[in-house]
Parts: sequence; C-alpha cells; structure tokens
Amino acid sequence: MTKGEMDAIDCRELLPQGAPYVMVDVLTRHDEGMTVTELTVAPDNYFVVDGKMCGAGLVENMSQSCAARIGYINKYIRKSIPRPGVVAAIKTLEVHGEPMVGETIVTRVRVAYELEDMLMAAVETVAKNDGRLLLTAEGVVVTVA
Repeated sequence: MTKGEMDAIDCRELLPQGAPYVMVDVLTRHDEGMTVTELTVAPDNYFVVDGKMCGAGLVENMSQSCAARIGYINKYIRKSIPRPGVVAAIKTLEVHGEPMVGETIVTRVRVAYELEDMLMAAVETVAKNDGRLLLTAEGVVVTVA
C-alpha cells in the first residue's frame, strides 16, 4: 500500500446522512493532501434517471466525498461523531459525463487548504473501469457545523 491507502472504510461511519441520501460507499485513501472515495451506482440511487446518475448526483457525491474527509478526521483523529455540513462555495464545476447503473466512480479530493472543520479542495470524479472523466471542480469549500 502507498502512503494514505487503507482498507476501505464504510462512509456511513463518517457521514450523518442516511439512506437514500448516502452518495459514497467507501473511503479508500486519506492522507495530508488527498482523500479518495468510491461509489457503485445502484439502480435505486436517488439520483438515477433512465439508468444513469444525473449531474446533481455527481455534485452530491463530490460534497459527501469532501465531508467524508472531515468525518474521517473527526472519527479517527478527534474521536468525535459525524456532524452535518454544507458546501459553502464552488469556484468552478463541470459535469463531463454521467455514470451508468453498475459503474463504480472514484472521487479524488485534493486539499488546497484545511482548517479545523473547513476544507477547500479541487475534486475530480472518474469512472473506475475506464478512467472516463465525469466531474471536475475547483475551489470547493465545505464546512461542518
């Protein structure tokens, strides 16, 4: 394993959201500069329309991937409980494609700045099987209450 890689952690342990609003399955990497999550798009996913996850689902996946980073810090470092959060700002965001039901997407959160329960990051989501770019975002600011 490389630095930051780990056995996958169930994101339901890191986020306050419950079904059907959980848009990340597992956290697979957490280190000083990056967090990586994965989600397999299920047919009953709240954001699936006509067999594809719509752009709003990718944005929610991005948000929850950022929140999973903060949740990991709260649970495993601070020994605290998951708390609700909010996307405070997004400088740029582009949806490049929509994943199909059954596809696994990988979301990489690259930390630009982090202070307590606030994170500013760049985010990229790709389809795991073929590396197809699905979403890019810069200047994503997430804060937890």
